[in-house]
Amino acid sequence: MNTKAVLLNNLTGTALNWAVAQAMGLSPVLSDNAVTLDNPQPLIDITGTDAPDAFNPSDDVALCVTLMTHIGIDARQYRQAPHSRYLKSSLLRNNGQLRDGDVIDVDTKGTEWVLRPNTPTDIDGKFFARPSSSSGQVGWSKQRDPMGDTLVLAVLRQLVCMKGDNTLVSHGTTIDKTKVDVPVSLTRKRAA
Repeated sequence: MNTKAVLLNNLTGTALNWAVAQAMGLSPVLSDNAVTLDNPQPLIDITGTDAPDAFNPSDDVALCVTLMTHIGIDARQYRQAPHSRYLKSSLLRNNGQLRDGDVIDVDTKGTEWVLRPNTPTDIDGKFFARPSSSSGQVGWSKQRDPMGDTLVLAVLRQLVCMKGDNTLVSHGTTIDKTKVDVPVSLTRKRAA
């Protein structure tokens, strides 16, 4: 089967389902743009149920959560604070000026604070996932942890990192450069 390297954080749909099956040793087979399993036993051992006709974890939140719990994946959603807080006297002393949108807040001791709205970032609302055993890892990392618009995407991308033959983000590699091989047919754009 011809494969093509695709950025991990771009994997979705059938390509992601195939990569997850591959990483879990389920021997994925591509048939009519769906993934079936030649070796479903590892999945049966995890779920305790029969394997589905089509392996589609990217559309199955319950299966994703089961895999997340069994394999040991933590996830969180990034939400930037709505504002930053500055001591008003320090801000003005350091040539800072009040801006439109700033709000002055006075605490119980009479200290004035400036609450300044934060500008939204491109990762607001995104989900990040990492191994539950990240005891040596300090905090969450936008450079190392797979990301997705949904919890399912982030968790399945992390599963591919953990279970695949990829030592993906070790040795200085960052997640935005991490690639996974998927069948070429899953990388072609479909005509509308």
